[in-house]
Parts: sequence; structure tokens; C-alpha cells
Amino acid sequence: MMFSFDDGRLITVSSPFCFGPADQISKQEWTEFPVSDSTVVRTLGEKVTNMHSDAENQLWIEFSGGDTLLVAWTPMYECYEFAENGERTIV
Repeated sequence: MMFSFDDGRLITVSSPFCFGPADQISKQEWTEFPVSDSTVVRTLGEKVTNMHSDAENQLWIEFSGGDTLLVAWTPMYECYEFAENGERTIV
């Protein structure tokens, strides 16, 4: 899954993730690729209000519509990647 932002930044996600309303994210099931159905598309047109990683290297992205995307850190392969100003960061 890839998120492309107006300012040219990119985030690609390739590990299991949880998605849903922020107040229910801890109750969501982990979704793994390939994904046959997801409500992540409702973030189209939303703004990112907060983004951070935690002590477990999980990526948290909060959207203006009240949803949160939680991306798991998996030591077996690339989990997520940022591209900004021509510089790539792979976690």
C-alpha cells in the first residue's frame, strides 16, 4: 500500500496493519497482504494529523477523519518506507 502526499512525500507499507477509528484501533484485527478488502480507501482526501513510531518501531498515522493506521514492525522484511526530498528511509 502506498500513500502519496501533495508535497511529494511517499510512505509505502508492506507489513501487517490495523486500521479503523482511533478509539477502536486496539480492538482491530491485523490485516496482512495481499488485501482483498479494506476500508483504508476512506482516507482519500483526509489530512494526516499525527504520525509517529513507538518503542516497538510500529508506525502510527492518524487522519483528520478520526481513523488511525497502525503498521507493525516485522523483523523478517521491510515494514514501511518513507521518501522525502529524494532521501529514502526503510524500516
